[in-house]
Amino acid sequence: MPLYGFTKKSWNRRPRIMPKVFSLPIFTKEFRRSVPSVILWFLISGGLLVLALYSFSAAAQTDFSDRLQETLSAFPEELLAEFQLDNLPELSEFLTYFALTSHCVFAVGCLFACYRGCRSMVKLESHQSIVLIYAQPISRGSILISSFVSQALALLIYNLGLWGVSYGMAALQPDFDAASFALACLSLYFSYFMVEVMYLAIGYLLSVFLSHSSQASAAAFAVLLASLLLGIVGGAIPALGWMLFLSPYHYINTGLVLESAMLGAPAGVFPYALICLIFSLILGALACVRYYFKDFNV
Repeated sequence: MPLYGFTKKSWNRRPRIMPKVFSLPIFTKEFRRSVPSVILWFLISGGLLVLALYSFSAAAQTDFSDRLQETLSAFPEELLAEFQLDNLPELSEFLTYFALTSHCVFAVGCLFACYRGCRSMVKLESHQSIVLIYAQPISRGSILISSFVSQALALLIYNLGLWGVSYGMAALQPDFDAASFALACLSLYFSYFMVEVMYLAIGYLLSVFLSHSSQASAAAFAVLLASLLLGIVGGAIPALGWMLFLSPYHYINTGLVLESAMLGAPAGVFPYALICLIFSLILGALACVRYYFKDFNV
């Protein structure tokens, strides 16, 4: 049962002074809370990336590519295509090897973004933080927008950290154009960031329907798994190709983004960014509408 005083009507009746669309105190507080989580997930993703890229020299000098092709042949072609593992090119080139490994690490970033979104608003009720926020002259939309911007900034820092790791590992490679790779890699991680923001928006929309923060991890895994399955089905059945639009993970072709950026055409990432931005705004608006009519359980 919602506690009296926290229903939608009583929230709107309470006295307030010039409600704002954005609240800097809430933004700051939510961002500080997200720092430990960003560090943990960065260590996981960065560690996986370093481990994979560190083994490049050994993989380039052996028949690793042939062995990998033989191992992957046991999996369905649709599943391999979803992770861009079908028709693998020669992995003796660092750029190709990096495209493969970074796209796998990208899945971790999508899960992290969706988890932060799913946990965002419902944790205020689970931890009863909404009681303190309720006393401030602030609208519900401002609470959600301020929290969303803080998590988007955390995702940006997370991706910039991975970009630094990627560039550092590339600079260690002999006879490799690390300067051109820096811009290409930045374009790639910007594309990753925009897709992760879309997963973040999906998480925020789910968060206003969840009843407890303990449900966030299961919801995030379900969203990522569902989007991957939709991408597999959409890619395997031409008549259901529209399902590819329901899989944000499928929006980015890492190899094409890197190749075009290395050739001096980083503008190729902007169509991805525009699509993700439009969908994120729509999902965010739906979350605000639902949150406006929600009765808090504290």
